[in-house]
Amino acid sequence: MPWPSASTVALSGADDLCIHSVPGDVAEISHLGVFAMRDAAFFSFLGVCAALAFHGAGAQERFEDWPVLTNPFPSTGGGGIMIHDYDPVVAGGRCTTKFRAVEPNGTTYHNLIEFEAAETQGGVLCSNGQWRSADGTASGTTPFRVFIKDGVKRGSPQ
Repeated sequence: MPWPSASTVALSGADDLCIHSVPGDVAEISHLGVFAMRDAAFFSFLGVCAALAFHGAGAQERFEDWPVLTNPFPSTGGGGIMIHDYDPVVAGGRCTTKFRAVEPNGTTYHNLIEFEAAETQGGVLCSNGQWRSADGTASGTTPFRVFIKDGVKRGSPQ
């Protein structure tokens, strides 16, 4: 028997899964009782998690918030190596530059790098970088990205 002050409604069809209450009173599950209150809370929690995940998936990285590229800056490879003379130029759908990688002991490596260039957020994003040594003896990739807008070059946070 329902609580004396709670609303009771004879429902049918899809409405059978509704929860009814009168303000200030205890909630009453519809006459089918398909979901217990803990199940309703669990599914509500899942809905909130799904909404948050969906919202986060749509978030776009703001490249103008990246720090301005300095000379030199630390290598993404670590080891105290500093990158010098990094000045990407955009041409033909690519970003390219020569640069030097300098070890803490002063050993210097001359390299070239080429990125894919894509127009975005009013500028150009240089990503998917592939570098090689000037003498051709070494090569690799880098997670580092550069964003160029209005002549200002910004490096991805590390």
